[in-house]
Amino acid sequence: MPHWDLQTVRVAYWDRCTTQGLAFVGNEQWYQCNGYVQSYVTADGTAESNTPVQFGGSLGAGVGVNVMSSTACMGTTAGSDCGFSRGLALHGFKGDAAGSKIFAAKFRMPLGSVTPAYWILPAQVVRSSQYGCNCRGEGGDGGCGELDVAEVLGGATANPPHPEQATTTIYSFQGVTNGGTSYFQRPVLETATFLVIFDAPSQSIALRRLGATDFDFAASLTQTTVDQWLADAGTSRVVP
Repeated sequence: MPHWDLQTVRVAYWDRCTTQGLAFVGNEQWYQCNGYVQSYVTADGTAESNTPVQFGGSLGAGVGVNVMSSTACMGTTAGSDCGFSRGLALHGFKGDAAGSKIFAAKFRMPLGSVTPAYWILPAQVVRSSQYGCNCRGEGGDGGCGELDVAEVLGGATANPPHPEQATTTIYSFQGVTNGGTSYFQRPVLETATFLVIFDAPSQSIALRRLGATDFDFAASLTQTTVDQWLADAGTSRVVP
């Protein structure tokens, strides 16, 4: 699960043996005034940890984690570098000076009783527990934004009932894009790599799904490779 800026340098990375530049956190710390807030979590994401822990690589049904930068915020009040925060306050990933960045995540979404999802949220939403602030259909009236990269909608009761299907949706000040109206097959039997490219010069977000062995999680990327991804209109194919 690495992250690059568009200068081709990887700035954060995780595999089962290595953690570089990021931390796994979750809503497992009790905050006396407002419920649970962020803390480091155990390897399986189910409980609070006082220190960063190497993520174990899988999550049980109903368990979620947030992947943040390992860099701590300098303050937790309005006007500080991260703004108002509760609980553990860590930076997100700003990308380069213009805001361009790439996220790459390789995972499998097995069938089960709970529908899995891979989301990207503004870091301030995570730090302040404002999960309702996601522009769900609000357009220009407010909200913070949310990108559902791969989300299974409805499970076995979906219409049509195809729990192996997932969708991509973006909620923003401009309204909802896709909103679950088109589907792709989720990676059930083997892993797939999902690339999310935030390209500031074109003011666009590009998503690419690659096969289990189609991506090299190396320490750098060439700009030519990134440009090819941005220019690729994409094709449809079944991935188990």
